[in-house]
Amino acid sequence: MRKLKFFDFGAGDCLKCPSCEDDYSYLHIQKVEHKDDDISIVYSCETCGDENILDIFNEKGHKRIGWYDGKSL
Repeated sequence: MRKLKFFDFGAGDCLKCPSCEDDYSYLHIQKVEHKDDDISIVYSCETCGDENILDIFNEKGHKRIGWYDGKSL
């Protein structure tokens, strides 16, 4: 799991593409999966074209969030 990348535009933190880390890349939502308390969101980056998965899940009583490489789909 890779750490989340954020950029502050003055109105709060915004997600960055974990592949190219471009400050102005637009992340398109491709797919959303929800199971119990876990959520997976597949994004594609308009700048580099890579697909990555943003996972929000429970692990050992903690809520975790992180990026996964979309090539492992």
